[in-house]
Amino acid sequence: MKTMQWLAAFALLTWSSSKAIAQQNGSSQPTIDVIGTAEQVLNPDQVIIQIIIENSESTPKEAQTKTSQAAAQALSYLKSKTGISSIETNYVNLRSQRIDYNKETYQYIATQNIGFVLKDIGDYQNVIVDLMEKGVNGIGSVRFESSQREKLEQQLLAKAVKNAKEKAIFLASQLNQQIGSAVHISDRIVESGPVPIAFKSSMEMDESRASIAPGELQISARVNVVFELK
Repeated sequence: MKTMQWLAAFALLTWSSSKAIAQQNGSSQPTIDVIGTAEQVLNPDQVIIQIIIENSESTPKEAQTKTSQAAAQALSYLKSKTGISSIETNYVNLRSQRIDYNKETYQYIATQNIGFVLKDIGDYQNVIVDLMEKGVNGIGSVRFESSQREKLEQQLLAKAVKNAKEKAIFLASQLNQQIGSAVHISDRIVESGPVPIAFKSSMEMDESRASIAPGELQISARVNVVFELK
């Protein structure tokens, strides 16, 4: 008799706890949680480049002047050339470096970075050579991109949501049930493809230039959707 009373009390406690949790979550409506995916391969049609101009001199003024002059020539060239957009510059960075600890001799290094978008990937080598002739002595990074990326991401998200809904309908039908409204949705875009290329000096740039290729970009959309289950 005591055993039966204990089991009844335990069942009541379990039911009460489950009800409390459901009330705490705001709803006891059963749900189904599904993941939808979609992906597509893109051929890059533009390249994002960051160039570096760096000079070291015995005085800070000389270093800054030489770097500023080279930057002005590079900017003039970029602005005059078709197929180049989104040109961005930063302030000249100036720092000192001790080169002789015995005599406390210093040299001063001035650096400036310039970023831009080249819309014709095939013109990459010509542009880099021209810039080197105007005083650019390094490349910070090279990243291949597609001008259609934003549009494609929206299309992939729509396909991923459709995939999630179809999956939820199928799973619910196996239980002779239907899905209701979506109560939660989250998304994530994942890219895999060419790794950004970085160079530290003009020498490394010359050695690596021949191997630069745009490759392909694979864009994947992933959505997590929670539907009511009827």
